[in-house]
Order: sequence, then C-alpha cells, then structure tokens
Amino acid sequence: MLPSKKKILGDYKETELIRLIQQLGAKYKQPIPNEDAFPLTHRPTRQLVLNIDTYVESEDFLPGLSWSGQARRFFHAAFSDIAAKGAQPLTLFTSIAAPPTMKIKDFYHLLKGFFREAHKYKIKYQGGDLAKANEVIISVVALGTVKKDHYIQRFSFDKGDQLWTTGEFGWTALGFQHLLNNMYLPPPIKKYALRKTFNPHAQFKAVKHLKKLNINIKAAIDSSDGLARSLWILANETKSELVITRLPIAPIIKHYFSDEIAFSATFFGGEEYELVFVLNKDDSHTLQKILDEHKKDIRATSFQHIGTVANKGDTAAVFFLKNSKKIHIPNKGWDTWQRP
Repeated sequence: MLPSKKKILGDYKETELIRLIQQLGAKYKQPIPNEDAFPLTHRPTRQLVLNIDTYVESEDFLPGLSWSGQARRFFHAAFSDIAAKGAQPLTLFTSIAAPPTMKIKDFYHLLKGFFREAHKYKIKYQGGDLAKANEVIISVVALGTVKKDHYIQRFSFDKGDQLWTTGEFGWTALGFQHLLNNMYLPPPIKKYALRKTFNPHAQFKAVKHLKKLNINIKAAIDSSDGLARSLWILANETKSELVITRLPIAPIIKHYFSDEIAFSATFFGGEEYELVFVLNKDDSHTLQKILDEHKKDIRATSFQHIGTVANKGDTAAVFFLKNSKKIHIPNKGWDTWQRP
C-alpha cells in the first residue's frame, strides 16, 4: 500500500496523506469521510463519555517500542478513562502533528496501530486532523457510551465500603525504571514488566464481567498516575481515610526485590491502567466468594481486594496496615510536569 518513491511526509501534499489514511481505513473496514465534523447518534437513556489525551514524542514515547505499539498504548490510555466510568467504547478521533522529515512508513504504522485497535474493539475510527510540527504530537479523543443509571462516579462511596483493583501493580514501575533509568531486572521480571508497560489494556472486560455478576461499582478511577495517587484522589475529594490491608503485587516481584522496592513499585508507579474501585460490603463479600470458588478462572482471579474505607467526612488520609500498624502513604506518583 505504501508508495515506494516518497519516503518522508514532506514529499506529500496534505490531500495525499488524507487519501493514504482513507485507504488504510478501508483495509480495516473503517471508512474515513472527508469531513471536519461528525454527527453522533445519542439516545435519551444513555450518556456520552468523552476523554482527551495528548502525547508528545520527546516526552511520552517509550524507547524500544514500535510506532504501531506507541499508538496501541495511547489508544488504551485514552479509553481507560472511559472504562472507569462504566462506559463501553464507541468512537475514536486522533489529531496528529508531525515534522515533514518523518518517514512515511513510520507515519503509516502509527496510523495502523490506531486502526488495528479500533477494529479489534469494534470502535468507529472517525479520523481527525493533520498538522506540521517539529516533533510528533498526538491528541487522542476517546468517546464511550453508558446507560445514565450505570455511569460510575469517583466519589459516591461510604464508610465501611471495600477497595478493590482489577489486577496487580508494580510491573509498569519496574518497566519504566528499566527503560528510562537502566535498572537491572532479572529475566523473569523483565519480560513481563516490559509486556505490561508496552501493552496496557483498558479494563472494559472487567467492568462487563462485574455487571454480569450483578456487582455494583459505587466509585472507580483508573490508575494512570499510580495506585497511591489514585487513592489520594478518592480520599481528598471525600475527606476519607482509606486503609490498604493487602498489597496488590505479584508474589514474584516480592521474591526478587526488597520490601522497600516492592512497596514503592506498588504505590508509586504509573500507567498501569488498572481500575481502583469501591464496592459495598455485600457486593464485596459476593465477589470474594465467587473468586474463592473459581480460583482457576483467570478473569476472576485478576480482581484484588486491597482495603477498606475506614472513615469518611473528616480528614483525607491513605494508610497501609502492616502488622497492625498504620503506615502513611504519601500522595505521589507519575507526574508529567515533575519528571526529569
């Protein structure tokens, strides 16, 4: 599909690039109309949920990851916020600014990554905009839909409710330390840490699975900035005391690393894109019973009960309970503006 003579974006007219995008869309049965605005059908009983993320090549692209891999990562990052609202994915838009010197094959594979994920999740990719810049800058607009009475807020929980996550933490923290700071990782850790860092998943299936079990998620947030930061967002807005009683970390990480490193990797990583969610006591008991009965079910055992809402309406605080002693968890995590 790629022309052989033109090697960089600067060799193309904008109309030719649009035609290339449309051809790629046709390959994935995603026709891209030559339009600047798009109508979306909306039902009275449903809400549209919108999220916008922007990524800059020099700041947000991971070393060692292909262009299609970068697109895949950005896709799931954007739709992770949609999943946290209990919504299902509906539509994808992207705005791409790139230098004229960018290789056309890299541009093609970047687009291919978005088209492939949209096709996989049966999401309509509506295209977007093109612009010239000194480096690649991508804005991803993710749109989802949810029944009005199923929309999940962040702060509708009470004292005594239970804290859960959709999976294990620590992998991406180690993956970023390896990629950005050359931290040595033992081979069994390195392989899975890089897989989790390069290939995040928006938790649509987990939300659907809980709904099928008639489990009502009272509140949720996605862990894009790390577990500690996510917990503190929940705590600050509601003046709640959250107590973590169990680290949601893989036993193999605790085997290879000290308690200090394991603790830090669990709480202060980022871009895990797991959901941190709250259930009432009855639903928490029901889910735990189901997990105990289906320990061999990978979908079931991915859910982790991690703690409780110990108090609400007084002072915001997050603690880890270790040997009956409360250890304060600082409010820190992944920070785009503060990282080196």
